[in-house]
Amino acid sequence: MKNFIYSAGLILIISLVGCNGDDDGIEPEVITKPESVIFKIQKDEDTNEDYQINPFDHAPMTAGIEFSLTSEEENVKVAATVTIKGQKGAPDFTKEYSLEPDSENNQWLPIIGMYNGNNTVDVALKTGADSTVFSQTYTIAISIPTEGLGKAAEAQISGNFAGDEMIFAQYNISERGQDFTGIIYDLSGNIRWYSDIPNSFMQFVLNSRIYVGYKGERINRLGVYDFMGNQVEDWELPGWEDVHHDLIANELGNLVMTVSKDDESPVEQHLIELNPNSRQDNKVVNGMDLSLIFPNVDELFPDLPRGELGGNRLDHVHNNSLSSYKRGGQTVYLCGSQRSGIAAIDQNGFPQWYLFPRNVQYKDFNDSESEARMPAAGNFPRLDYDEPPSYKTLLVKPVDDNGELINDTEVTDEGKVKPGVKFVYPFRQHGARVIDYDNNSVTFLVLDNGLFRGFETHTTTASSRAVCYKVTFPEDTSEAYGGKVQQIWSTDMEFFSPFLGQSYKTPSGNYIFTFGSIGSRALTTGDTFNYNNSSDTEMKTVIVEFNSSGKEQGRLTIPTTNQSFGVGTYRAERIKL
Repeated sequence: MKNFIYSAGLILIISLVGCNGDDDGIEPEVITKPESVIFKIQKDEDTNEDYQINPFDHAPMTAGIEFSLTSEEENVKVAATVTIKGQKGAPDFTKEYSLEPDSENNQWLPIIGMYNGNNTVDVALKTGADSTVFSQTYTIAISIPTEGLGKAAEAQISGNFAGDEMIFAQYNISERGQDFTGIIYDLSGNIRWYSDIPNSFMQFVLNSRIYVGYKGERINRLGVYDFMGNQVEDWELPGWEDVHHDLIANELGNLVMTVSKDDESPVEQHLIELNPNSRQDNKVVNGMDLSLIFPNVDELFPDLPRGELGGNRLDHVHNNSLSSYKRGGQTVYLCGSQRSGIAAIDQNGFPQWYLFPRNVQYKDFNDSESEARMPAAGNFPRLDYDEPPSYKTLLVKPVDDNGELINDTEVTDEGKVKPGVKFVYPFRQHGARVIDYDNNSVTFLVLDNGLFRGFETHTTTASSRAVCYKVTFPEDTSEAYGGKVQQIWSTDMEFFSPFLGQSYKTPSGNYIFTFGSIGSRALTTGDTFNYNNSSDTEMKTVIVEFNSSGKEQGRLTIPTTNQSFGVGTYRAERIKL
């Protein structure tokens, strides 16, 4: 194996052997001058190239240059620039890194964002004085497997995605089951990165890291990787498994995530908070059971038997989203259930408001003590309330554009869509995502799947929506619960995505929505119901970006690999690779 030694302002090529840079008796000539640095490359022992492809085995479209960097001067900074030459309709892609000398440890210079095929890669290192330390152009061949990524490579872009952020999609590559893989597309529809992390089920991008939840019982861990595929953290989650729909960071830098318990209890009904900086082995510092706050919400819909969504375990709540805002000095979490509506719950576990129709199934709605009130057959949880609020108190009241209450009971009680009424409740929604808030209100996005909208069970013209709501809190601060809800904008789509989905605010201020199960009949046809869109003849995902007014800007369309169940893309967001 050979190493190269470079000195600022002068390049010296010295033959060396040994993985650790031990020389073979030849003393390297090192020129010492102000801000001098020594840059030594560890060549790949198999290919004899400066770079190694997929050095950590989990990111096949990456490469890295392993090097050591030392300096005879203190506080020397070295700026590294890696440029992937544009092709296939995309511009050059440049990443910049700031490197610091380290006399004890080797470092890695990432090469990410390459294409399938031959890549021209320019690598340059300069000191703070703009003196070139290293400059080289490489041709790196990357090969995406013809099998293993499903139909991901058949994606098509249309319209105009603003900005230069790429699209990270959590895509199902399995033909018959669920095997989600993180894939990054550029704005021309080319795959520029994908992950190959063992047992990975959910992947969340946060602060330029990939947080990995693993699928399977008794996998009590949360992994953290960089985009080179190098695992940088592996946290134990004693008693918890299946990090599933969402993961966010709070103002303390702690991670709040949706999980299931590691036992036989119902799945997908807990939140936990993890402190990455805790000195304890168990870094989980808080937890919340949503089923205690909103019991028996799975009975609000007549279409699926209780527990069917959870496989072998019950699935009462099926919490599928998580975001947060601040009110009165407290954090309030916004949660969405595939079983029912959207709930706001403060950091102590007390509900603040609830978005859902009053539902005609429960006639004695006004009686807070009745077993017939919402949720079905539910007794209000025994928490430390002075006066436990009824669900009537918690429900937010829909208003029109003028702030006037909507009094049509077919809308408020049954969730019907009525001509001339600019308000529609979300049904089986995903991705309740806070985008703005102040002391008096909170504004949030929702991907409204629209499954069994208005509690209807038969239609051939079903459709999904991207929608934005604003909840205004009671003017009387002594009223702690409820409020009013206004539909700010709504975009009816020409297709129907009965399950899956997510929404995010992009770095440019637009909104991106993932309609991940178009064409699926899995949850929409049965012996007692037939709810679909007859024009959806292809199984696919459509990822749509809207501007802040709800006007469509661009689409990424990906055919669904799984043609049996129709599970396509779980979520997508815009990221800086």
